[in-house]
Amino acid sequence: MSIREALLALAILATFTGCQQRYNTQEAYQACEGVLPADAKEEVLLECVACHENCGPDCDVVGDAPDRFACPDEQDGGGGAGGG
Repeated sequence: MSIREALLALAILATFTGCQQRYNTQEAYQACEGVLPADAKEEVLLECVACHENCGPDCDVVGDAPDRFACPDEQDGGGGAGGG
């Protein structure tokens, strides 16, 4: 699956699961490009995009390296990152 297809799938999933997106997929992708290195793994990019779609600029990096992302409410409650 290409990154573009995966991002489209995330956008569709967010629409059907009732997530209230703060960023659309394109905005989330652009935000992640600014946070992640160019050689970031695809699954890290997808997690970043999902998080930014769910909580926009409130999406935080979890841990020391930018490879896990979560909305503030997910960090407190122990939920999965970018879950929607």
